[in-house]
Amino acid sequence: MDDAHDTFEFLCSGCNRWLRARVTAAGRRLRCPECLHAISVPDPDPPSTVKFNRAELNVRFSIDPPTSQPPS
Repeated sequence: MDDAHDTFEFLCSGCNRWLRARVTAAGRRLRCPECLHAISVPDPDPPSTVKFNRAELNVRFSIDPPTSQPPS
């Protein structure tokens, strides 16, 4: 079995740490090794789901203030 296809990653709902689980663990309950929060392993995403690089998810966006003054 190819390990890359047998596991998937998901976020802990307690501390937002990335966790990895085997596809066969979906639906089982476990504790996050970081925060010990009890979580249920979600179903893995279908293969057609778009995947994002973690670096892309960590990009911080800033919103520039409006350049024009509101009407008085």
